[in-house]
Amino acid sequence: MVVNEVENVENIEVRVERIPTGIIDDLISGGIPRGSVVLLIGDPKAGKSIFISQFTSTQVRNGNYVIGVLIDISKYEFVSNALDFGWEFMPYLDDKIVLLDAYTQRLRKAPKFSFDESVITDISDTTRLLDAIKDTTLRILSNNKSRKCRWIYILYDTNIL
Repeated sequence: MVVNEVENVENIEVRVERIPTGIIDDLISGGIPRGSVVLLIGDPKAGKSIFISQFTSTQVRNGNYVIGVLIDISKYEFVSNALDFGWEFMPYLDDKIVLLDAYTQRLRKAPKFSFDESVITDISDTTRLLDAIKDTTLRILSNNKSRKCRWIYILYDTNIL
């Protein structure tokens, strides 16, 4: 009986759909299991934003949509930093890549570079933050027949909060 259960578990694992990251796929059996929640943590300058940028680039290249909530970096910095690695996001903004700005108002600065989508004025207001993410996701899904929104990420540095 135990042998049958082990065989069933092995069969299930083989059928798990994986989402390629573009970075660590060889280490994690081809990508992140579909439907997973991933917490990416690390010290400042550890490479979290680079990982997210690479993942975003991979998803867009594969025809998927990505939503990002930027809390500790401006849109300009995020897009500019990605460009330093050869990942051009500008043609995909507001289409395949939607970046919600929670950085500008949080720091009470004028944006260095702006796009048209919404600005989140108070990240401690979780209801409005989640509403902004939900509304953006629904907008993408309603305009996208394949319904392939692969990733929603929130970039923030715990030292700033």
